This record gives sequence, C-alpha cells and structure tokens, in this order.
Amino acid sequence: MTSPSAHAVLSPSSAHRWLTCPASVGLVASMPERAEESSAYAREGTLAHEAAEKRAAYAFGQLSKRELAEWHSSFAPEVGDRDEMLEHGHAWAEVLVRFADDLGGAQVLLEQRFETGVPSCCGTSDAVLVSGETVHVCDFKYGQGVKVNAANNPQMMLYALGALDAFSLVSEIKHVAMTIYQPRIEHLSTAHMSASDLLAWREEITPVAEVALAGGGQYAPSESACRFCPAQAVCRPRMEAALAEDFGKPADLLEMDEIGDLLHRIPAIKQWCADVEKYALKSAYEDGVPVPGWKPVIGKGQRKINPDRWLAAVAQLQEEGVDAMRITRTMPETLGALKKVLGAERMAKLEDDGVIVIPPGQPKLVPELAPGIATDRNDDARSDFEVPF
Repeated sequence: MTSPSAHAVLSPSSAHRWLTCPASVGLVASMPERAEESSAYAREGTLAHEAAEKRAAYAFGQLSKRELAEWHSSFAPEVGDRDEMLEHGHAWAEVLVRFADDLGGAQVLLEQRFETGVPSCCGTSDAVLVSGETVHVCDFKYGQGVKVNAANNPQMMLYALGALDAFSLVSEIKHVAMTIYQPRIEHLSTAHMSASDLLAWREEITPVAEVALAGGGQYAPSESACRFCPAQAVCRPRMEAALAEDFGKPADLLEMDEIGDLLHRIPAIKQWCADVEKYALKSAYEDGVPVPGWKPVIGKGQRKINPDRWLAAVAQLQEEGVDAMRITRTMPETLGALKKVLGAERMAKLEDDGVIVIPPGQPKLVPELAPGIATDRNDDARSDFEVPF
C-alpha cells in the first residue's frame, strides 16, 4: 500500500474512521486526486456555522453591533433557510453564554485551531470555554440526519486534548467537558471526563495514529467507518466484506440460518452498491473519467405545464367550448386527470404547442449500447432548456 505523504493529516472529524480502520488512511492517500465533492448539505452547514460564529462573537463582545449589522445585511445564503440559520445561530450563542455563566465567567475562544498532540492531527473547535480547572469544548452541528452524542466521541476528545495542551501552561486543568449541539433536532449532549483520563486515552491512540500514517494497520469496514470515507466506493476490503460468502455448506438450497445471515448483510450491500453508483456517475459525468462499458446520459423528466403558455392555451380551449372551470379543477391533480377532461387529441396538441413540456431529468449512467446520447457536465442539455420550473 502507498504510504501517506508526510503532510497527511488525521483530522478529528474523521477519527472514528482512522482509529477503527487505520489502513484507510494509506488507501485514501493513494487515490488519484479528484475535484472535491461539495454537496448542498455541506454548503448549508458551512453557512449555518458562519451564522452561529457571528452570533456567538457578538454575544461575547468579539464583534461590534455595527459589524454584526453589516454582516447580517450581506448574509444571503444560496442554499438553506436564512431565517432558520439566524435563529439557530442565536440559540447557539445562548447555549454558550449559559455555559460561561455556569463556569462563573470564562475565557471564550471561537473557531480555535489546535494541535492535539497526536501525530499529524489538528483541528478547529467551534468554541472553547476555559475557567479555573475546567476546559469546555463545544461543537455546533447543523445536520439533522443522525443524532450525535458527546460521550466517547473521538472528535470531541481530540478537540479537548488540543485545548488541554494549549491552556495547561497557564492553568492547571483537571476537568474536561465536551458538548455537541444540534439545534435542528433540539439535541444537546454533554460528556465529562478527567484531564488525566483524557491524557491516558491519547497514549492509547497515538500508536494507532503512527501506524496509520505509516500506511499500515488493518482494514475494518463498518457502517460508521465507511459512511464518510473518500474511498468508500472503491475500497476492495469493503467490497469483500459486503459480498463475503463463507457458509461452508455444499447444499444447493439456502437454509434458513443462511437466509437470516444474508438479511443482516443486505443493508451494507445496498449501501455499498449505492456508493459505487454515485462514484461512477460523478467520475463519468462531472470529472470526465470514462467508466468502461457505461455512458452518462440525461434522463427524461416528468411532464409539466409551461406557465408562460398556459393562460393563452386555456383561453383557446374556452373558445373551442371547453369549460374553464373543469380545467381549473384538474390543475391540482395529475396531467392524467387533465387528459380525461380534454381528451387525447387535445393533450397531444398541447404538447405540440409547447404548453405541456417534458424537461430533461437528472444525469444517470446507462450501458454503453443503450439508447441515449453520452453527455457530461460541460455539455448538459438541461442548460439549454428555457422553460422555467
């Protein structure tokens, strides 16, 4: 396996992966460079973090009222709900203020980058509060798909190690608190541990980090380790784990205990297949990397009413004797209901006249010999589709 480069970083956010599957670090490092994938969810999270940081900075006097107002007027997220982001950012600030008050007043650092004391592992904590013998690290998570707890959370423990090292020179830290706040699911999780236990944990994981950085260690595919792994779709050990067949029985018919075992495996197999399909489509459609035997095409969308031509079409139908009320009543329904009112001949004419249109759908991969013209992101028929939807 290719050894990770000298500048490879073991990020706290991916610690759940490299601690349990250290060989994945070398595997990811050996992958060809690709354009970084950024989903709308990731962009939404980044914007929500910005709102949370600004509100917290204002709450602790690190941002003036004028500066906050200027930012507020210019904050125009292209994804997500702006008002919701601002509301949750304000809630985040209130959480931090409450924690600071509980500590009897605290030094507050926002978006603080730390070295964790683990080789090549550094990260940025959303908020750190320090008071007396206590350090409290807090993480704002905007996702709402999975509830994340702070207890035994390696990401939070690594942040806490960074804060512990940074402040141990000026204060004798004995207690560590770690909080994860997920405002959209109203989830607040806090865990506590002693500084000595945290330092002992670092001694335990440091050899694992060293092995991972050297390109060694074992593969250990699992739902949590593979979920955000960059190699999830092309990892051979994951494929072998998902498709492993070692029943040791020569009979042609599966027995019920074997079926029971397969049922446990099916979710992992389905997820692996979905990840492979997503990776292949991105390679062919977005990155221009051919997938032998396959081609990206634009699928067919669902039929829709062209709003720019609909009113004129209704007027024309009225002149032909069609009751406008009957047409209006069908509009909330499907186009199939409209066809029952107008008949197949009139529906066909509406399609010919561009009143009912079929816009291009989403890109997909199909076998190379299947119907459809191969395309890619730079030659997408959807960009030429002028009807607004």
